[in-house]
Amino acid sequence: FLRGDNTFATPVASLVKLSSQTVTSGVSSVDFLTSFSATYDNYILYYSDLGVAIDNVALYMRCATASGTISSGDYPWGISESRSNNAPTGGYSTGATKFHLTYSNLGNAATESSSGEIIFYGTQNTTHHKMVQSILNGMSNGSDANGARMCGSCKTTSALVGFTIFTSNGNIDSGTFTLFGVTK
Repeated sequence: FLRGDNTFATPVASLVKLSSQTVTSGVSSVDFLTSFSATYDNYILYYSDLGVAIDNVALYMRCATASGTISSGDYPWGISESRSNNAPTGGYSTGATKFHLTYSNLGNAATESSSGEIIFYGTQNTTHHKMVQSILNGMSNGSDANGARMCGSCKTTSALVGFTIFTSNGNIDSGTFTLFGVTK
């Protein structure tokens, strides 16, 4: 659209805060299982200060439809990671039972935590598979800085109603998780 100074600007979508959860003691998962609706197609979760109970654990996520959480091999994903103590690395799966949000495992020392964002695209589309992207910045189990970027697809044509985040072992001990809908 044309601005008052005769330059063009692209409209930018805005974020609407939908819900927030703060974890202050051990939980097996952080669930947003009924958070998606037809009001928004795209969602963003921001999280910070995520702490884990057990050293050397991975962070995972699964999507949910009205039929329940998807736990079959419907999660193709790829992940790349940069670390302060090593060269860039990564991994992939052509059909896992969950998304991997980390490549190097997380640490549980008092000063180790992670933060990031997860973007869900086309959650209400019933023709295409759902696309998901995540960015994580945290501390590994060796107190090294690591950053991971995951891209993946949840292979369902059913509308998504939400998701769950969990670790490979033990609890999530802390963190703030805030979900936003992206205006259409």
